[in-house]
Amino acid sequence: MTDTMGCRGPDAEELWLRQHAAIGRRRLAVIDVEGGAQPMVGGRPQVILTFSGEIYNFRELRRELASHGHEFRTRSDTEVLPHAYLQWGLAVGRTARAG
Repeated sequence: MTDTMGCRGPDAEELWLRQHAAIGRRRLAVIDVEGGAQPMVGGRPQVILTFSGEIYNFRELRRELASHGHEFRTRSDTEVLPHAYLQWGLAVGRTARAG
């Protein structure tokens, strides 16, 4: 599955496999090269995502989410997305500025 996405990122190939779902990702590592592996599980195991892009205001979002009690394991911009979803639901799309 991820072989067809080889041009999307040469730095890593990552998989999340469960009985009824599989998520695969190819990565071009830019922010948090060490800790930004995806698919990423954030907040609770039920929130799993893969994201291709950049969250321009992730530092602001991280600070705000931390003030609400969210704890982060990486410095990756992607990690703010599952936490923001848990905090604000679908309104997260109006909060994060992605590129």
